[in-house]
Amino acid sequence: MSAGEIDLLQHAIAAAGRDWKPAAQLAFRGVVLARAQQFLSSGYGGSAAYDDHRPSVRPETEFLALMVSVAAAVLGESRE
Repeated sequence: MSAGEIDLLQHAIAAAGRDWKPAAQLAFRGVVLARAQQFLSSGYGGSAAYDDHRPSVRPETEFLALMVSVAAAVLGESRE
């Protein structure tokens, strides 16, 4: 999650008091929806960095690494 998304969730939880669970779920759904809408309009390149890792990671970098790994596995299997 990005720093802004983390802040949004933390604020929703803090503001909700004892009803923090439904507030957290609703806020998280909003984050996921916003991410999906951003992806549809701009692809991975328009996505915010994931700041819940140190160091922060970019979604497009992670996806590219995954695709390289999958391609290597598929090509390796087809050569046998």
